[in-house]
Amino acid sequence: MSEELLKIEGLSINYKVYEDFFKVVHNASFRVGQGEKIGLIGESGCGKTTTMRAIMRALADNALITQGQILFQGKDIIKMSPDEIQKIRRKSISMIFQDPTAALNPVFKIGEQLTDIIRYSSQAAGKHLTKEEMKEQAVEALKNVALPDPERILQNYPIQLSGGMRQRVCIAAALISSGDLLIADEPGTSLDVTIEDQILRLLAGLVEKRRTSIILISHALGAVKGMVDRVYVMYAGSMVEVAKTDDLFSEPLHPYTVDLFKTVPKITGGGVPEPIPGHIPDYLNPPMGCRYYPRCKHAMPICDKEVPTFRHQGKDHEVACFLFEDVN
Repeated sequence: MSEELLKIEGLSINYKVYEDFFKVVHNASFRVGQGEKIGLIGESGCGKTTTMRAIMRALADNALITQGQILFQGKDIIKMSPDEIQKIRRKSISMIFQDPTAALNPVFKIGEQLTDIIRYSSQAAGKHLTKEEMKEQAVEALKNVALPDPERILQNYPIQLSGGMRQRVCIAAALISSGDLLIADEPGTSLDVTIEDQILRLLAGLVEKRRTSIILISHALGAVKGMVDRVYVMYAGSMVEVAKTDDLFSEPLHPYTVDLFKTVPKITGGGVPEPIPGHIPDYLNPPMGCRYYPRCKHAMPICDKEVPTFRHQGKDHEVACFLFEDVN
């Protein structure tokens, strides 16, 4: 793998609620190489967004990181001061959120919001731009995401743009400050399928051109397959499988990954999609052992008592399941 950019080790995150704590992310580990494209898949509610928000130190007030490290370029983000985190957000890491309407401030014009981002990013890099220079960069950012008539869009409020245009503005804003890593959290989830495809193709092209690392969270498994180098599968706050993209899609190993792929309709037909029986466990009282145990067709007594660790199954393919033995 290329030089390591991001490494998450043993991350656990709880949410304080009235009754107790929701134990959402449990002992999750994750790594991203320099210039690498990573996919993160799993059902809604599996902790994908929480994990990515932890990288940005943008968790809700009731969230508590109980253990683990988030190492970015060798430095632990969890231990960084507010000033250090702001510098990371301005220069190195940016995130595209699921809902572009919520990500943009409705009372400010697009131009004002983009120039603010440009101003803070340039200051973090030790540059001081004039208003004209910032406007030129804002226009260029909108051109980069294939938005027509960018000077007019700078004068618009978010409500005056379509969903697809707002999402492109969010991508433009994220790319302004994403020097090393871009996190795209379901970037097409609020769009129709044709616009979603355009957005994902646009992202793929921009990331390739800029040699930026990307973490793509998406339910569109076809888009993930065509865009990323490696894929992590997450279930109920735990990573259960990781492999190179072609290997994962040609030979999924973890029972959850196999069941997840069966839920996807096939364009060529070949059977009706099969829903996964049961539901994600209650995070107030999750299973002691494997969190997929209550839904797994291959469950064994040990699965209810012990948490499986990653086991190597050939080169660059790891699975956290007691069905598999180490081959090394």
